[in-house]
Amino acid sequence: MIRDKAGIFFSGLCLCHCLLTPVVLLLAGAGALTNAFASETTHQLLLIPVMFLALYSLPVAWYKSRNYRLLVLTLAGLAGLISARFFHGNLEVILTTAGSLFLIAGHLISFKQCRGD
Repeated sequence: MIRDKAGIFFSGLCLCHCLLTPVVLLLAGAGALTNAFASETTHQLLLIPVMFLALYSLPVAWYKSRNYRLLVLTLAGLAGLISARFFHGNLEVILTTAGSLFLIAGHLISFKQCRGD
């Protein structure tokens, strides 16, 4: 359950970063902080815990439940986040947003199953 909460947190952080980067760049202008916020290294550092938590917690939940919705959401989320790394601009934002939302939904399903709801 803690893995799902952490997965939701990091996927949500990824989503917020993706949606707020243009706003931060627009309001703050060019500078070290905004460059760090928008850098490729930041994207990679956010992607690592998101992928690790998804690959660590969600397959176990799927194996126990055989819930295909959980499997499809997880795979679609991972595919969206990974493929977003190869694009820039609007398509990157769309893929990251969709991927993050899919992973959050997968973690929520997993969390509910672990609680027995």
